[in-house]
Amino acid sequence: MKILHFVSHFSLLSETFIYDEIQALEKTSLHDNSVLTFERHLEQDRPFSRVQVLSKTPSRAQKLRRQYLKLFKGIKVPREDLSLYSYWAQNFDSFDIIQVHFGWNAIPLCQTLKLLGLEKKKPIIVRCQGSDINSAPLLDEGYRRRFLELAQYPNVVLTANSEFMHQKMLKLGIAPAKIHRVANAFNRSFLTQRKKHFFKPGDCLKLVNTARFIGWKGQRYLVKGFARFVREVYANASLTLIGDGETQAQVKQLAVEEGISEKIKFPGSIPHHQLAEALSAHDLYVHPSIIDPLTHQEEGLPISVLEAMAVGLPLVVTRTGGMPEIVGEDNTFARIVPHQDSDAIYQALKELFEAGNGFQDNSAYAEQRLAAFSTVNQLQDLTAAYVKALQHCQR
Repeated sequence: MKILHFVSHFSLLSETFIYDEIQALEKTSLHDNSVLTFERHLEQDRPFSRVQVLSKTPSRAQKLRRQYLKLFKGIKVPREDLSLYSYWAQNFDSFDIIQVHFGWNAIPLCQTLKLLGLEKKKPIIVRCQGSDINSAPLLDEGYRRRFLELAQYPNVVLTANSEFMHQKMLKLGIAPAKIHRVANAFNRSFLTQRKKHFFKPGDCLKLVNTARFIGWKGQRYLVKGFARFVREVYANASLTLIGDGETQAQVKQLAVEEGISEKIKFPGSIPHHQLAEALSAHDLYVHPSIIDPLTHQEEGLPISVLEAMAVGLPLVVTRTGGMPEIVGEDNTFARIVPHQDSDAIYQALKELFEAGNGFQDNSAYAEQRLAAFSTVNQLQDLTAAYVKALQHCQR
């Protein structure tokens, strides 16, 4: 099958899972993949030859065609969608399946296809990931209305990457039959760089988190919980916060205010192919995301938690989004804590430190938990979604 992947940016560092998914599909003999995007990123780190980059600025010929369509056909193509409209007018028959990454990319795609009378002619898979379901429909009524409209198309199948996302989509009003579970998968290269040397009392206890610096990722709660841990339990500890973003300066200032700035490292973003090595140099991974009170955003199913587990780190995560589905219940290698609660993070760190048995090989636990997030399972579920969409089109 010839599959066209449409995503506005290909491929952002925070969207490594899209690139990995396409690479996994490429390794099968069943699929021929191409990418349609408006911006190309990390081209050297993520080489892929079949990428068509559309211009956001319409050409003169496209502008003239827009005027022609408006005057003589009564078709009003939004200026921002003109290059997308022109592309589909010429290339719609070149693909068997259209796979859209994120719900907000599905809206302009389906709108342009609708202008061409093609919106129900071909299978469309919409890979919903997080804020496209958690936040955008609550903040933008226009988005919500258009998204629910396209969700009713018989040829559209929406995917949920976790049971949490599945329930969110049902609550949004999407029919159960339209939703197909396709869990995110972690890159198996992380299993090849598993931690071999584990923390012992007297060593520096090295904590790590990897996330964008935005409010709902909750780094400030981790810093406050870590500061209390250093003061009251174990002073010989450090924290590495990997990533960049708008709240980084605020978090750095909080570290100063808590008197622990010398114990926290801010290395910025790290190329994904170097991340496994960086994680395995630490002893414990913390993911302190919150449910944002303003945007309602929370995690869908964060790949970073899967990656930390894969390299062998014990985990502290908040009870938000799909994270409990990853780690299971509290156990030797994981603690789940309330969100927006630095004291709960402190208590989990204290428990793991005092128990000590989480700082050992987690192979059996990791194998059991990660089985649901394998590339093999992902491809099987994704192929089933393709078949489902194709069957709807045939009807």
